[in-house]
Amino acid sequence: MSIVSIRSSLFTAALLTLPSAHAASEFATSIVQFNPGSNANPSFPAPNLLGGPQGGGITNGSLDVVVLGTGGSITVGFNVPIQDGPGADFIAFENGFSFAAPSDIFTEVAFAEVSSDGVNFARMPSRFAGPPSVQPPFGTLPMGTFAGMVGGMPVVANVLSNSIPPEDPVRAGGEAFDLAALQAHPMVLGGQLDLQAVQFVRFVDVVEGVASDSYGNVIYDNGGATGSADLDAVAVINHPATVTSGQPVCDLSIDATGHLVLRLGDPNGISDLDFSTLRASFNLIEFSFFSVLPAFVPTGFDGNIYEFTTVGPVMGAGLTGAFAMSVSDHVGGFSADQVMVQG
Repeated sequence: MSIVSIRSSLFTAALLTLPSAHAASEFATSIVQFNPGSNANPSFPAPNLLGGPQGGGITNGSLDVVVLGTGGSITVGFNVPIQDGPGADFIAFENGFSFAAPSDIFTEVAFAEVSSDGVNFARMPSRFAGPPSVQPPFGTLPMGTFAGMVGGMPVVANVLSNSIPPEDPVRAGGEAFDLAALQAHPMVLGGQLDLQAVQFVRFVDVVEGVASDSYGNVIYDNGGATGSADLDAVAVINHPATVTSGQPVCDLSIDATGHLVLRLGDPNGISDLDFSTLRASFNLIEFSFFSVLPAFVPTGFDGNIYEFTTVGPVMGAGLTGAFAMSVSDHVGGFSADQVMVQG
């Protein structure tokens, strides 16, 4: 057995005995398994992934992280299940940061996988939109380059130093994941994965130049051959206390023709939406959604929920970045989503 394998076994045996955090946490509460890759740094241990994010902002990476090591993986558990509801269902935080152009980020990325039983894991669909076949110059990949992965966004929310809600991708940073993307996955269709009862999330370091996204594109980040993702936190958006029949809907997607689609409304009627809470951002810069409303045309309304589609396709239009929206209703329900616009 190699030194790495022995170390992995020791880490796993020790971490399985870690106690869970306080009850009903919106964050990961237990380390289920840690398989550190080469170059893992014990000065940044696995328990750093528990609890809320401690982001350093746009230009500073968090130090409250676990270093996966090249090719390493870590599985966390929750004491409230993640559920598939309107919009994004959980947000993962790494520690990307900008040091030059505001929208260009130093990136080290990981795949995200989810499970109901801790045995059967389904990988979230991913798409890399960076240059093929070459490691990009240091810190020059724009936000939005890595869809369905974590590590391509800075982390702004910090539970110790600011009041930014970690569950709001408009302001919090990190990458938001929508379980609905797995509705047609064989594990869901076969009953091995229940999207209304996800109890575990696993992160797998992307080995640069070796690993591929869901479309077969080989992935390159800024970490190089010896770099790895550094995970800070996971925040649950949709869980049994938040997914209700009257929850507002804020759902973003890219359709088959590359258009951005927004579904916005409330099952209790559009008047139940609190429009004063409607937020939007691009690359974490907030703006009024109504200022970009002319870029959309209404394509549907069922009496409660509007559907809007961009006038033209956003994929292939030369713009890369993270677009996010969030909204609450008058009784405190909340919905948010994020989509990566990729060139």
